Amino acid sequence: PPPPQPPLDQCHVLFTSKTRVAMSSGVVAYDAACTAEAAAAAGSSVARMAADRGSTFAALVSSSTRTARDAVPDDLKCLVSATGTPLATCKDDVFDGSLDARVAEHDGYTAVPPPSNTYIATGAMFDGGRNLKTCNDWTDNGGYSETVYRVGTAKPYDLGRGWLDYRLTNFPCDSQYQLLCIERKPGDGAVTPPVAPPLTDALVGNCLVWFVSSTSFAGDFGGPAVADAQCASLAAAPAAAELLKARAASSQRIFKALVVDATSGFRDLLLGVDRCVVNTWGEVVHTRASALLETANYALPLPAGIDADEQQRRVPSDVYTWSGSQWANTVGDVATDAGYTCADWSSSDAASTANVGAPALRDPRTAMFQFGVIPDARACSLQHRVLCAELPNPNAPATPPPTAAPTASPTTAAPTAAPVAPSVAVPSSGGGVPSGGVGVGDDGAPSGGGGGGGVPSAAGAAPMGATPAADDGQVGGGSADVVGGGGGDGDG
Repeated sequence: PPPPQPPLDQCHVLFTSKTRVAMSSGVVAYDAACTAEAAAAAGSSVARMAADRGSTFAALVSSSTRTARDAVPDDLKCLVSATGTPLATCKDDVFDGSLDARVAEHDGYTAVPPPSNTYIATGAMFDGGRNLKTCNDWTDNGGYSETVYRVGTAKPYDLGRGWLDYRLTNFPCDSQYQLLCIERKPGDGAVTPPVAPPLTDALVGNCLVWFVSSTSFAGDFGGPAVADAQCASLAAAPAAAELLKARAASSQRIFKALVVDATSGFRDLLLGVDRCVVNTWGEVVHTRASALLETANYALPLPAGIDADEQQRRVPSDVYTWSGSQWANTVGDVATDAGYTCADWSSSDAASTANVGAPALRDPRTAMFQFGVIPDARACSLQHRVLCAELPNPNAPATPPPTAAPTASPTTAAPTAAPVAPSVAVPSSGGGVPSGGVGVGDDGAPSGGGGGGGVPSAAGAAPMGATPAADDGQVGGGSADVVGGGGGDGDG
């Protein structure tokens, strides 16, 4: 039998708001709306009782700075609805893909739950992580078109993953939606987004570090070689994570933009790479880089998305990256149609198009969303970023093995009358890993990174007509860097 339910005052409350909010209001405003609604609820409501004991409420939404999971207190022992119906027994139970009952109850309308076609704005996946659609970090209330964002929603009547992540829906940001509101007791404190850990060899080991560029540019940026130089420059820039700078200086590593044109691709570079991939927070994206080319590789979402830039700043999950890549088992091959690549990255015309990827997406069905292709080609006049991948340098000079120092011969006493032999200098130990070089891991793969050689830092350079993103992760200037537009099943 299930364990007995703790007293209600020991439980946290989750309710569906009556209030509908604009998608441009922002997370802080959503938290305030939840708290105000609980305080104004009927006295018999569990949410009102929670407010009366000093609790606040947070909106169960994901953004670039926090996730729906962050909003749920770590010490949650039981979760109940606005009528006290048990929903979950701990934080992990909240995000296991189902609830024990429907969270289809308003705080003041418990006798009349919302209809089954009610949709809630969450921007979250079922495990509490980020979805692809957050209306540009909850700042955009535009319509449903090429140049605007879309909202990820939930259905409070769903007992499965749809209660938080009803991913087959795809709604515009110019509508207003209800919220899911989670109690934060006085001892829980404010929702505190996690802070990026220092990116070190100790954290990531021999994994390859991939990031989304902090700069954005139109489709006429010049092609893969120019994009590669941009990735190398960003990895070596003063503001980049220290480990990236060390690896950018190593002759054993390269930084490659995952972009293709009619003569250049990245598929062959990745096919033989069986090293793990992490983002700049050190979160494992996959245990094998080459597996990210396989289109039927995922039964569950990826553990993490490539959702941070070289400075370890999270990027909105609505961000696209130029790719030019094609469908199915040709991801990373050379492009066969100029319509995939803005005419080999020479056009910024709104009538020209290119295929894009969405690296922050953790969709379970296909790796194409990592590198391309989203089902809608994007206009070349738009500003998008690139996905930068650290890879072993296929042309790296061999690292010489350590050389032992010569062993001196045993010394024997010279006869008194014999002349003293000239002394022979013994060379010091040497021939190992050069200063600033790269060692070799147990698996033979290069590990760590040091100074000397390798990809030059293009300090001060701004190739590709790059436009720096603003500090909040958004594009600075130009047309919107968006995910959205078009029809489809909600995954574009």
